[in-house]
Amino acid sequence: MKKFAALIALAIASTGVAQAQAPAEDNGVRFFLGAGLTAGGDKLVKLEFTDGTDSTVTAGGLVQLTGGVDYRINSDFSLQTSINYHVSDATASDGSVKFTRMPIELIGYYNVTPEWRIGAGARYVSSAKLSASGNAGHGHVDFDNTVGALVEAEYMFSPKAGVKFRYVAEKYKVSITKEKVDGNHFGAMFNYYF
Repeated sequence: MKKFAALIALAIASTGVAQAQAPAEDNGVRFFLGAGLTAGGDKLVKLEFTDGTDSTVTAGGLVQLTGGVDYRINSDFSLQTSINYHVSDATASDGSVKFTRMPIELIGYYNVTPEWRIGAGARYVSSAKLSASGNAGHGHVDFDNTVGALVEAEYMFSPKAGVKFRYVAEKYKVSITKEKVDGNHFGAMFNYYF
């Protein structure tokens, strides 16, 4: 975990140095914001509603919000680091269940064409927690911090906007019981670069 934190710090520091050395109009550094949908992972909770419908909270779902820095090293390679909020939830009028976590990602890309790039990287997940309120229950279950891996492809349909297709492999452990939970998932993300 210390090595991963040092790698993130090095990536951020190198981005800052590169930005300081290059002219502002052509420095290869840009910020981004994004959001996406994910699916997969073990079923954590299934809520059944009074109208006969149900909703499931999974360890790989459902919505991920992201923000970070993208650095184009040269015409072939890019590096991206981001801080994310990932949540899967089920909500009714009388209660809710949520699985939340805070991933930090570091991805290296190979720019195949000006529109397409493929990448692989690491994902450090902290503050993973399953919580319930109302008639769904009270309290929460904490999970240990974990490191996973990811691969993705991004299509830039304009210089400032891209869509990503990704696969993430990660496992969680319940902090108290050490029960293992599969968080592997697929996702589609939209990023806006500025």
